[in-house]
Amino acid sequence: MIPPNVKRFLISFEEHKLFAATIFLFCLVVSIVLCTLQPKSTIQKTKFIAKGQLSYNKPSVLSASTKEQLRQQDMLVNVDFLLASPVQKKIRNQLQLTNHQLKEIITRQLKINFLENGSTQIVDLEYVNAANPEEAITTLRVIMAEIIEQSSLISTSRSYEIAFTPIVLEVPSTNLEATNRFLLLSTGAGIGYLLAVGGIFIWALLDDRLHTFQEIQELFLNREVPVLGNVPRIDDFDLHSQKLPMIIDNNSGCATFYAQICHNLSRNSSSAIKVILVASIIDREGKSVTAYNLAIAYARAGKRTLVIETDSYSLPDSEWTQAQADENASREPLQYFIESDRVIRFLPEIPNLYLGNNSGSYSELERAIKHYRNCFDLVIIDTLSLSECQDILSMESLADGVVLVTQPGISRGAILGETIDRLMETEIPFLGAVINNTEETFSIA
Repeated sequence: MIPPNVKRFLISFEEHKLFAATIFLFCLVVSIVLCTLQPKSTIQKTKFIAKGQLSYNKPSVLSASTKEQLRQQDMLVNVDFLLASPVQKKIRNQLQLTNHQLKEIITRQLKINFLENGSTQIVDLEYVNAANPEEAITTLRVIMAEIIEQSSLISTSRSYEIAFTPIVLEVPSTNLEATNRFLLLSTGAGIGYLLAVGGIFIWALLDDRLHTFQEIQELFLNREVPVLGNVPRIDDFDLHSQKLPMIIDNNSGCATFYAQICHNLSRNSSSAIKVILVASIIDREGKSVTAYNLAIAYARAGKRTLVIETDSYSLPDSEWTQAQADENASREPLQYFIESDRVIRFLPEIPNLYLGNNSGSYSELERAIKHYRNCFDLVIIDTLSLSECQDILSMESLADGVVLVTQPGISRGAILGETIDRLMETEIPFLGAVINNTEETFSIA
């Protein structure tokens, strides 16, 4: 069985799912638009650059053996020569690096530029380290020392010298990074989901309808209202149709529920009941269904029973009644209701059951009820709902008791509680309540 709070949320979701879908899609579309319009984000980072410089004085032409020898020396001085494999091996051993790590340093982090200043060749070195300035200095010093040693292979008389020792500069850099679109879309979808679920949850909290049998039963229990019976949902019946679901077949499984209600009414009443007022708070709670099926149950029990409609000049239009409406009822109502017996029709389908109507004044209904008390064993008055007519509670002098009809998903807690309190204050006995459309399902056949 679904807990009442969960069922309330699920019902609210079913009723407002279009709103929830609209909110979710709106947030998703907004996030998509933002993805297309969002500029690249600017991220400030700090990196450390170790700089050093080596110099080499070229020998003059006079001191050189030949011009060809000098030219060969210049060709040897390049990055490949200065960072040859033996040099790289020494650097790896000193810095304890792997081949891959050293390759990354040489190709991505180390820059070597050769400059000419007259007879002096200058080598600028830059090593970029994004996190550790001490490591940048150490790495560059090792590289410069190995380059000096390697340069001695060019000439035994002269090699590279340190023009200035390595220093570290802290350089701020600005990087433009593209916004994470997946994150933005996920954020939009998440916000849309939270808004949709939150809206449905708020609607569920504000909804004062009693959606479960347990909620209605708890309200009755708190006010000490006896529950006369719980009637299951009648299958194959449309509440919006004109045909009332009457239990014609005595073998119908649903007939036992109304028979039990009749039994509980007799057991809970201290005196004999002749006139019962069947009422509901609002429409579509099953008031007329309850009134007619209670009348059928009493008629099958051998009681001469009359059902009175108070909201119509004519008899209910139902296929099973075979009772024809009298056009004089609506043409001349004042004269028509002078003789009470004219508004009564016998139903051949069910023995002991009669239908009547009275939409005249209160005095006319009062006079008719006095007459019907002597003619019938039981009179059931099918009234207007209390939301349509507040004067129903003034009928206390006409009836021997009131039966209140409720239905999960239709009955409203605040109005129902207030009505029960008002009924308790009147002199008319409050016989109890009927809860329609419980979890079970029965066919009227």
